[in-house]
Amino acid sequence: MLCSSAFECFLNYIDLGLRLGGGIGEKIPRSSYKYKNKKGSNFYSRLLLITVFHILVNLILSNIFFGIIVDTFTDFRDENNRKMEDIKNYCYICNRNRYSFGKKGDFEEHRGQVHKIYNYVYFICYLFRKHPHEFSRAEEFAWSQINLKQMDWFPVELKDS
Repeated sequence: MLCSSAFECFLNYIDLGLRLGGGIGEKIPRSSYKYKNKKGSNFYSRLLLITVFHILVNLILSNIFFGIIVDTFTDFRDENNRKMEDIKNYCYICNRNRYSFGKKGDFEEHRGQVHKIYNYVYFICYLFRKHPHEFSRAEEFAWSQINLKQMDWFPVELKDS
């Protein structure tokens, strides 16, 4: 029989519960709460050690670790949502937002016709294939800005669109 009173059963359940939780209690041999074993270990000091270890490592440190992971993924999700919001609501070229246009549909027309991004990509590819001695003044300016990683050659805040 493992216990003869309610208090002894309670201590036994705590001991077994902490031992089966993946902590240090699984590695420490079981001892009796009534008698000291051959090595002189005390059941209560062992139970205290297992409990403190369980609280510090299994509960506190693991929750801190998982909290950092959850917080990091939340930051990634928020950053991704912000980027998607920018993609949907801002022109790639002039950075005007959707709400600065009057009617619904003007923004899509602006991004699809006035500032079609593929035209700029094609222009950059054209400049890469063209010999620099054959550049016009506008192409030379755009090429120098591209090499300097500047965005000054993009038309910003066009008044007629």
